[in-house]
Amino acid sequence: MSRERYNIELKCPECGQSGTFRVSENDYSFMRKLDRDVTCVEGEFEASMVSDSTARIKCKKCNNEFEQ
Repeated sequence: MSRERYNIELKCPECGQSGTFRVSENDYSFMRKLDRDVTCVEGEFEASMVSDSTARIKCKKCNNEFEQ
């Protein structure tokens, strides 16, 4: 299976901490779903995909949760 990988910049809207997370997804045009996964998080964050287009982020510094 071919996977596309890219980084997404993060900035906590509460405390301003910044970081990035890496997402991988299906790279075949015939796939019905993108099947996105968070593969790596840099900075003091936790991240998980809640849909093919939205990630839920938690800042470990201030415990703020937001979607991106």
